[in-house]
Amino acid sequence: MSWERNLIRLYMRSLDEQTEWEFKIQTTLLMVASTTFAVIISLSSPSEDSLCNKVLLVTAICVNALCILFSGISLYENIVLSNQAVRTYREYLRKYHNGELPHGQAYVYESIPKRKIFVFCEGCSYVSFLLFIIILVAYTIVRLSLIHISEPTRRTPI
Repeated sequence: MSWERNLIRLYMRSLDEQTEWEFKIQTTLLMVASTTFAVIISLSSPSEDSLCNKVLLVTAICVNALCILFSGISLYENIVLSNQAVRTYREYLRKYHNGELPHGQAYVYESIPKRKIFVFCEGCSYVSFLLFIIILVAYTIVRLSLIHISEPTRRTPI
């Protein structure tokens, strides 16, 4: 009975360690990117902006959309890997309970490798989010500097 408890404890701990950190990062990144995407779209008024502002705004929106896409793909892969690990452990527990494994045989958890395309998407999601923040800061600086320059000056106080 204690062997089964240790096996279940090992099962739960390895699943948590494998997926929890990456899942939290990707979920947070996806939430922040989606929220800022909605805010930028709703607050932008490109009709009064200069060409530089329009280019920065469109670039920020496109990079943010890429970030959302890549984050969603990475999150999907993490969920698939987690489900695959659950199936592997369930199969191992079934074999153990049916007596197909020798008593006391330890199961060594082997990490399920990610496919290269998903590793690429995960890296692109981080890079695109960083680029989005940089472009958004540049857009804000340019927009605020143009507002300051174009403010009319009055000779008489109001």
